[in-house]
Amino acid sequence: MFVNILLPDLSFPAFSLVISRGDVENSYVCQRVSYALNTAYCAGPKQPPGEPLTLRLISNKDQTVLAEGNLSIIGLAFPTLGVALYTPPPGAPTPTGTELSSPAASFSTAFPSPSVLPTRTKPLPPYPNPYPNPSYP
Repeated sequence: MFVNILLPDLSFPAFSLVISRGDVENSYVCQRVSYALNTAYCAGPKQPPGEPLTLRLISNKDQTVLAEGNLSIIGLAFPTLGVALYTPPPGAPTPTGTELSSPAASFSTAFPSPSVLPTRTKPLPPYPNPYPNPSYP
């Protein structure tokens, strides 16, 4: 399972995640995202949806509890195993690709990330506004 966490600030200490379900505890290794330092991700064993879970962030330095809460997983997102290439309809402009710099190379990941992002070749037309005279000042 892959858990994304938004941290309160850059001084938040290094931590691991422990998820408890009933009497079973699972540890998840956590790591900050190199290009968004107030974000971290944790990876570990999968958990079933719908059951109550207790999550605890544990400091790596002194094993103190940094945060704790209960939740149930109500939705799942599955990582893609590959990159689907865009095939434009006949006559449509073909998008160009932009290579990603590789911040992902600084940490190991079990989830592949795309190496090319599509970009538009020309801007979209402005959104047609049906109200020519807005009622607010």
